Amino acid sequence: MILKKIDFISPEITLFYKGSLSHSSIISGIISLISCTIIAAISVYYFLMLIYRERDCPKIANNHQYVEDSGIFPLNSSSFFHFISYIENGRQSYYNNFDFTSFNLIGLETYMTSYENNKDLSKYNHWLYGFCNKEIDIKGIENLINHDSLIKSACIKKYYNSSSHKYYEIGDKNFRWPILAHGTTNPNKQFYCLIMIKCEQNILNNILGKGYTCKNNEEIGEFVNKRGGFHFNFIDNYVDILKYKEPIKKYFNRIESTIDKDNYSINNININPILITTQMEFYFHIMRIQILIIMIEMMLL
Repeated sequence: MILKKIDFISPEITLFYKGSLSHSSIISGIISLISCTIIAAISVYYFLMLIYRERDCPKIANNHQYVEDSGIFPLNSSSFFHFISYIENGRQSYYNNFDFTSFNLIGLETYMTSYENNKDLSKYNHWLYGFCNKEIDIKGIENLINHDSLIKSACIKKYYNSSSHKYYEIGDKNFRWPILAHGTTNPNKQFYCLIMIKCEQNILNNILGKGYTCKNNEEIGEFVNKRGGFHFNFIDNYVDILKYKEPIKKYFNRIESTIDKDNYSINNININPILITTQMEFYFHIMRIQILIIMIEMMLL
Protein backbone atom coordinates (compact mmCIF):
# COMPACT_ATOMS: atom_id res chain seq x y z
CA MET A 1 0.00 0.00 0.00
CA ILE A 2 1.31 3.45 -0.91
CA LEU A 3 0.93 4.84 2.66
CA LYS A 4 3.24 2.10 3.89
CA LYS A 5 5.78 3.07 1.25
CA ILE A 6 6.05 6.65 2.53
CA ASP A 7 6.07 5.71 6.23
CA PHE A 8 9.31 7.01 7.73
CA ILE A 9 8.12 7.13 11.36
CA SER A 10 8.17 3.42 12.11
CA PRO A 11 11.52 2.27 13.58
CA GLU A 12 13.88 0.23 11.52
CA ILE A 13 14.24 -3.49 12.16
CA THR A 14 17.31 -5.57 11.79
CA LEU A 15 15.49 -8.18 9.80
CA PHE A 16 13.48 -7.61 6.67
CA TYR A 17 9.76 -7.98 7.19
CA LYS A 18 7.89 -8.96 4.05
CA GLY A 19 10.49 -7.12 1.95
CA SER A 20 10.28 -3.90 4.06
CA LEU A 21 12.89 -2.27 6.30
CA SER A 22 10.31 -1.44 8.99
CA HIS A 23 7.01 -2.59 10.43
CA SER A 24 4.95 -0.08 8.46
CA SER A 25 1.34 0.72 9.19
CA ILE A 26 -1.45 2.78 7.63
CA ILE A 27 -1.58 5.13 10.66
CA SER A 28 2.16 5.79 10.48
CA GLY A 29 1.83 6.50 6.75
CA ILE A 30 -0.97 9.03 7.36
CA ILE A 31 1.09 10.77 10.06
CA SER A 32 4.10 10.83 7.74
CA LEU A 33 2.02 12.38 4.93
CA ILE A 34 0.65 15.07 7.26
CA SER A 35 4.18 15.79 8.55
CA CYS A 36 5.55 16.20 5.02
CA THR A 37 2.69 18.56 4.14
CA ILE A 38 3.31 20.70 7.23
CA ILE A 39 7.06 20.82 6.57
CA ALA A 40 6.48 21.83 2.93
CA ALA A 41 4.00 24.56 3.96
CA ILE A 42 6.38 25.98 6.58
CA SER A 43 9.26 25.90 4.11
CA VAL A 44 7.24 27.77 1.46
CA TYR A 45 6.01 30.31 4.05
CA TYR A 46 9.49 31.23 5.25
CA PHE A 47 10.87 31.22 1.74
CA LEU A 48 8.22 33.74 0.68
CA MET A 49 9.04 35.87 3.71
CA LEU A 50 12.64 35.91 2.55
CA ILE A 51 11.64 36.94 -0.98
CA TYR A 52 8.82 39.37 -0.13
CA ARG A 53 10.29 41.17 2.84
CA GLU A 54 7.20 43.30 3.38
CA ARG A 55 5.68 40.32 5.20
CA ASP A 56 8.50 40.21 7.67
CA CYS A 57 8.12 41.67 11.15
CA PRO A 58 10.35 44.77 10.98
CA LYS A 59 12.96 45.67 13.53
CA ILE A 60 13.53 49.42 13.60
CA ALA A 61 15.66 51.89 15.47
CA ASN A 62 15.81 55.64 15.07
CA ASN A 63 18.35 58.17 16.17
CA HIS A 64 18.09 61.96 16.24
CA GLN A 65 21.36 63.72 15.77
CA TYR A 66 22.75 67.07 14.72
CA VAL A 67 24.28 67.33 11.26
CA GLU A 68 26.25 70.34 10.16
CA ASP A 69 24.95 70.20 6.59
CA SER A 70 21.49 68.75 5.98
CA GLY A 71 21.75 68.91 2.18
CA ILE A 72 19.94 70.74 -0.61
CA PHE A 73 16.23 70.39 -1.35
CA PRO A 74 14.74 72.06 -4.45
CA LEU A 75 11.17 73.32 -4.21
CA ASN A 76 9.81 71.29 -7.11
CA SER A 77 8.15 67.90 -7.62
CA SER A 78 11.42 66.06 -6.95
CA SER A 79 11.57 67.24 -3.36
CA PHE A 80 9.35 69.92 -1.84
CA PHE A 81 6.61 70.65 -4.34
CA HIS A 82 3.93 73.07 -3.17
CA PHE A 83 0.96 75.00 -4.49
CA ILE A 84 -1.39 77.62 -3.09
CA SER A 85 -5.14 77.37 -3.44
CA TYR A 86 -8.10 79.54 -2.52
CA ILE A 87 -11.37 78.31 -1.11
CA GLU A 88 -14.51 80.24 -0.27
CA ASN A 89 -15.93 80.00 3.21
CA GLY A 90 -18.28 77.03 3.52
CA ARG A 91 -17.00 75.21 0.42
CA GLN A 92 -14.43 72.93 1.98
CA SER A 93 -14.32 70.37 -0.81
CA TYR A 94 -14.08 72.72 -3.77
CA TYR A 95 -11.22 75.01 -4.75
CA ASN A 96 -11.94 78.30 -6.50
CA ASN A 97 -9.72 79.81 -9.16
CA PHE A 98 -6.90 81.74 -7.58
CA ASP A 99 -7.63 85.42 -8.24
CA PHE A 100 -4.37 86.94 -9.46
CA THR A 101 -6.19 90.23 -10.22
CA SER A 102 -6.63 90.62 -6.45
CA PHE A 103 -3.42 89.11 -5.06
CA ASN A 104 0.05 88.21 -6.27
CA LEU A 105 2.35 85.58 -4.85
CA ILE A 106 6.09 86.22 -4.65
CA GLY A 107 8.86 83.92 -3.46
CA LEU A 108 12.04 85.40 -2.00
CA GLU A 109 15.41 84.20 -0.75
CA THR A 110 15.54 86.94 1.85
CA TYR A 111 13.80 87.73 5.09
CA MET A 112 10.36 89.29 4.98
CA THR A 113 11.59 92.23 7.05
CA SER A 114 14.17 93.03 4.36
CA TYR A 115 11.44 93.15 1.74
CA GLU A 116 9.26 95.34 3.98
CA ASN A 117 12.13 97.83 4.29
CA ASN A 118 12.64 97.95 0.53
CA LYS A 119 9.83 96.64 -1.68
CA ASP A 120 11.68 97.19 -4.92
CA LEU A 121 11.54 93.64 -6.33
CA SER A 122 14.22 94.39 -8.90
CA LYS A 123 16.73 94.29 -6.03
CA TYR A 124 15.98 90.66 -5.20
CA ASN A 125 16.11 87.31 -6.90
CA HIS A 126 12.50 86.19 -6.74
CA TRP A 127 9.86 83.86 -8.17
CA LEU A 128 6.38 84.66 -9.46
CA TYR A 129 3.39 82.33 -9.15
CA GLY A 130 0.79 81.66 -11.82
CA PHE A 131 -1.76 78.96 -12.55
CA CYS A 132 -0.37 75.45 -12.13
CA ASN A 133 0.23 73.26 -15.16
CA LYS A 134 -0.45 69.56 -14.57
CA GLU A 135 1.78 68.60 -17.51
CA ILE A 136 4.86 70.39 -16.11
CA ASP A 137 4.59 70.94 -12.38
CA ILE A 138 3.78 67.49 -10.96
CA LYS A 139 6.01 65.04 -12.79
CA GLY A 140 6.38 61.91 -10.69
CA ILE A 141 3.64 62.77 -8.21
CA GLU A 142 0.59 62.81 -10.49
CA ASN A 143 -1.22 60.23 -8.37
CA LEU A 144 -1.13 62.42 -5.26
CA ILE A 145 -3.07 65.39 -6.60
CA ASN A 146 -6.58 66.15 -7.80
CA HIS A 147 -5.82 67.66 -11.19
CA ASP A 148 -9.00 69.72 -11.34
CA SER A 149 -8.05 71.47 -8.10
CA LEU A 150 -4.44 71.87 -9.17
CA ILE A 151 -5.11 73.86 -12.34
CA LYS A 152 -7.11 76.38 -10.30
CA SER A 153 -4.20 76.89 -7.91
CA ALA A 154 -0.93 78.81 -7.96
CA CYS A 155 2.51 77.33 -8.67
CA ILE A 156 5.94 78.75 -9.40
CA LYS A 157 6.05 79.99 -12.99
CA LYS A 158 8.93 82.46 -13.42
CA TYR A 159 12.31 83.26 -11.90
CA TYR A 160 13.73 86.78 -11.81
CA ASN A 161 17.50 87.20 -11.79
CA SER A 162 18.45 90.47 -10.11
CA SER A 163 21.81 90.53 -11.93
CA SER A 164 20.45 90.21 -15.47
CA HIS A 165 17.17 91.98 -14.58
CA LYS A 166 15.22 89.39 -16.55
CA TYR A 167 12.45 86.87 -15.91
CA TYR A 168 12.95 83.25 -16.98
CA GLU A 169 10.18 80.71 -17.40
CA ILE A 170 10.35 77.05 -16.39
CA GLY A 171 12.28 75.20 -19.08
CA ASP A 172 14.61 78.09 -19.87
CA LYS A 173 18.27 77.23 -19.28
CA ASN A 174 18.58 80.25 -16.98
CA PHE A 175 15.59 79.29 -14.85
CA ARG A 176 16.38 77.86 -11.44
CA TRP A 177 14.23 76.56 -8.65
CA PRO A 178 14.34 78.00 -5.16
CA ILE A 179 15.94 75.71 -2.61
CA LEU A 180 16.06 74.92 1.07
CA ALA A 181 19.67 74.15 1.90
CA HIS A 182 22.17 73.19 4.60
CA GLY A 183 19.99 73.71 7.68
CA THR A 184 19.00 76.64 9.87
CA THR A 185 22.17 76.60 11.99
CA ASN A 186 24.53 76.37 9.03
CA PRO A 187 26.21 79.70 8.11
CA ASN A 188 25.45 79.01 4.43
CA LYS A 189 21.78 78.26 5.02
CA GLN A 190 19.30 79.07 2.28
CA PHE A 191 15.62 79.45 3.02
CA TYR A 192 12.50 80.49 1.16
CA CYS A 193 9.97 83.18 1.98
CA LEU A 194 6.60 83.22 0.22
CA ILE A 195 4.50 86.37 0.53
CA MET A 196 1.12 87.41 -0.80
CA ILE A 197 0.60 91.06 -1.73
CA LYS A 198 -2.14 93.15 -3.26
CA CYS A 199 -2.15 92.86 -7.04
CA GLU A 200 0.45 94.94 -8.89
CA GLN A 201 -0.08 95.50 -12.59
CA ASN A 202 3.49 94.79 -13.70
CA ILE A 203 3.46 91.45 -11.85
CA LEU A 204 0.05 90.58 -13.27
CA ASN A 205 1.33 91.31 -16.80
CA ASN A 206 4.24 88.93 -16.25
CA ILE A 207 1.93 86.17 -15.03
CA LEU A 208 -1.23 86.37 -17.14
CA GLY A 209 -0.06 88.64 -19.96
CA LYS A 210 -1.57 91.89 -21.11
CA GLY A 211 -5.32 92.24 -21.15
CA TYR A 212 -5.83 91.71 -17.43
CA THR A 213 -6.21 94.55 -14.92
CA CYS A 214 -5.74 94.52 -11.18
CA LYS A 215 -8.92 95.05 -9.19
CA ASN A 216 -9.30 98.30 -7.31
CA ASN A 217 -9.35 98.57 -3.52
CA GLU A 218 -13.13 98.38 -3.34
CA GLU A 219 -13.28 95.22 -5.42
CA ILE A 220 -10.48 93.62 -3.42
CA GLY A 221 -12.34 94.57 -0.24
CA GLU A 222 -15.42 92.74 -1.48
CA PHE A 223 -13.26 89.72 -2.22
CA VAL A 224 -11.80 89.79 1.31
CA ASN A 225 -15.28 90.10 2.85
CA LYS A 226 -16.17 86.68 1.47
CA ARG A 227 -14.10 85.35 4.38
CA GLY A 228 -12.42 82.70 2.34
CA GLY A 229 -9.05 81.18 3.01
CA PHE A 230 -5.76 80.29 1.35
CA HIS A 231 -4.29 76.81 1.59
CA PHE A 232 -0.56 76.26 1.39
CA ASN A 233 -0.32 72.65 0.14
CA PHE A 234 3.07 70.98 0.28
CA ILE A 235 4.63 67.56 -0.12
CA ASP A 236 5.35 65.82 3.15
CA ASN A 237 6.71 62.35 3.85
CA TYR A 238 6.27 59.52 6.28
CA VAL A 239 8.05 56.20 6.67
CA ASP A 240 6.11 52.97 6.18
CA ILE A 241 8.29 50.36 7.84
CA LEU A 242 6.28 47.54 6.25
CA LYS A 243 7.38 48.60 2.74
CA TYR A 244 10.94 47.38 2.48
CA LYS A 245 11.66 48.52 -1.09
CA GLU A 246 9.89 51.90 -0.93
CA PRO A 247 9.61 52.90 2.73
CA ILE A 248 9.25 56.64 2.11
CA LYS A 249 5.67 57.59 1.29
CA LYS A 250 4.64 61.02 0.04
CA TYR A 251 1.44 62.82 0.81
CA PHE A 252 0.13 66.40 0.81
CA ASN A 253 0.11 68.38 4.02
CA ARG A 254 -1.67 71.71 4.32
CA ILE A 255 -1.52 74.99 6.21
CA GLU A 256 -4.60 77.20 6.17
CA SER A 257 -4.79 80.98 6.54
CA THR A 258 -7.94 83.06 6.55
CA ILE A 259 -8.24 86.48 4.93
CA ASP A 260 -8.65 89.47 7.23
CA LYS A 261 -8.44 93.07 6.03
CA ASP A 262 -7.12 94.25 9.42
CA ASN A 263 -4.59 91.50 10.12
CA TYR A 264 -2.22 89.17 8.36
CA SER A 265 -0.77 85.84 9.40
CA ILE A 266 2.76 84.46 9.23
CA ASN A 267 3.43 80.72 9.10
CA ASN A 268 6.82 79.11 9.56
CA ILE A 269 7.53 75.58 8.36
CA ASN A 270 10.51 73.75 9.83
CA ILE A 271 11.48 70.59 7.98
CA ASN A 272 13.57 67.78 9.41
CA PRO A 273 15.35 65.61 6.82
CA ILE A 274 15.50 61.89 7.44
CA LEU A 275 17.98 59.24 6.32
CA ILE A 276 16.79 55.62 6.10
CA THR A 277 19.20 52.70 6.23
CA THR A 278 17.91 49.15 5.74
CA GLN A 279 19.73 45.87 6.28
CA MET A 280 19.18 42.54 4.58
CA GLU A 281 19.05 40.61 7.88
CA PHE A 282 20.25 37.39 6.26
CA TYR A 283 21.55 36.08 9.57
CA PHE A 284 18.08 36.28 11.03
CA HIS A 285 16.65 34.27 8.15
CA ILE A 286 19.49 31.75 8.31
CA MET A 287 18.61 31.22 11.97
CA ARG A 288 15.00 30.59 10.95
CA ILE A 289 16.11 28.04 8.38
CA GLN A 290 18.29 26.30 10.98
CA ILE A 291 15.35 26.09 13.38
CA LEU A 292 13.24 24.66 10.57
CA ILE A 293 15.89 22.02 9.83
CA ILE A 294 16.01 21.05 13.51
CA MET A 295 12.24 20.69 13.51
CA ILE A 296 12.38 18.44 10.47
CA GLU A 297 15.11 16.31 12.03
CA MET A 298 13.09 15.93 15.21
CA MET A 299 10.05 14.81 13.23
CA LEU A 300 12.15 12.28 11.37
CA LEU A 301 13.49 10.67 14.54
